[in-house]
Amino acid sequence: MTEKSSCKINEMVYAKLVLYNPTAQRMAVHFSGGCWFSFVVRDMLGTVIHNETWPACDPDINGYENTTNVMLVDPGGGRWFPMTWNQLDGLGKHVPVPADYVLSWSFKNPDLPIPEASKTITLTDQVQSQLEAFSASAFRFLQDFPPVVWFVGFVGTIPWSRALQRTKTSARLMMFVPAALLGIAILILILGFYSNQLLCLAIQCPGTISLLNSMNVYLLITPIIWGILFLTGKMAPEKLMWLPLVIFESWTFSPLIIAFSVLNSAQELWRNTFYYDPAIVWPAYAVILANIPAQLIFYRAFKKKLLSTEPFVPVVPKPPW
Repeated sequence: MTEKSSCKINEMVYAKLVLYNPTAQRMAVHFSGGCWFSFVVRDMLGTVIHNETWPACDPDINGYENTTNVMLVDPGGGRWFPMTWNQLDGLGKHVPVPADYVLSWSFKNPDLPIPEASKTITLTDQVQSQLEAFSASAFRFLQDFPPVVWFVGFVGTIPWSRALQRTKTSARLMMFVPAALLGIAILILILGFYSNQLLCLAIQCPGTISLLNSMNVYLLITPIIWGILFLTGKMAPEKLMWLPLVIFESWTFSPLIIAFSVLNSAQELWRNTFYYDPAIVWPAYAVILANIPAQLIFYRAFKKKLLSTEPFVPVVPKPPW
């Protein structure tokens, strides 16, 4: 498969060979004479324009190519072989455009019948603009964005961590333990019941898109919950001020975990199938970006009110004399 069906002149062509195992058993493909597959580009007359040979087996424990020449394919999953073509022929010259070309992949001497895969792509004579080139690079950068979620979540808790630094240990536990427990519970729920849908490991991904859309509903109502908790905090007496703040921290930490799961799943989905829908990922990005200002607003509005009652009153250290 290819990322696009049509590419402009000098635009990198991104392609991927997917070997899918639809059975419930792990398959072992044995090769004779080396574990390789070919990536060939031909014009519409069948003339070979570009030819590459790539290893098909995993490295062994020593870091070298698998000397057993055995390729394992997990049940219900697949193997992916990403490739690129710079639109040059074997002599390093740009191929004629506009024209159609056939990209094909075939494994060399497997013991199981693996049909040759092919895909026709159109190269146009239009020139790729600098904006298009930049946006493509930016998009691939954003695909590796999920780990930043944890950093953003950590930054958002810094003000409260510093404000509660001199309070009793019991006060800090009251604030952060419920949020941590809820976050862990949601993570276990996601990984325990929906890991197959989140990790789209093949060209067929039943339920993945609908699951991500369902998780996005949780993210989209987060600002509404923040607003309700803010109004509740304004009306709550000082002795109960901790309660809406605990709910706020717990609710905020949970969407960060869900946002991480959505972005990570979208990354896997694009990496394995070239499928990408901005409507799936924008709620996750929105919650990530809104987390820090929401934390600061609650911090400035309720810090004094929270720290004025036990057990949140800061402990004044005794003088050394």
